[in-house]
Amino acid sequence: MRRLALELPGWSGLINWRQHHPQYQTTNDAAPKLADYLAIRLTLDRLWLNQVCRDTWKCEAKVGTLHAYFRKNLSEFTVRRQLYQGELPEYLTQRAESLTIQNDSERHKPH
Repeated sequence: MRRLALELPGWSGLINWRQHHPQYQTTNDAAPKLADYLAIRLTLDRLWLNQVCRDTWKCEAKVGTLHAYFRKNLSEFTVRRQLYQGELPEYLTQRAESLTIQNDSERHKPH
């Protein structure tokens, strides 16, 4: 939860400050709670992740499902991993980007 809160320090800090200063009043009387904010954030992250996984890999956003998918598609995993680690030389970065775009577009073609 701490890692999640630190991802958006401005919002998390505001919510945390409001939670610890209930005497501060605005037009809304109820002070937000950090736990409520994080619960909403986790829910939205989960919804977004589910959509991305369905659109990109046609699978659920679960560790086991993604692990099984990439075990079957090890070359795709390797290319994506190297690309997103940002340690490839420029000519390989361009090639890896074009491969991932090509792979994504082929996946969405009707069969």
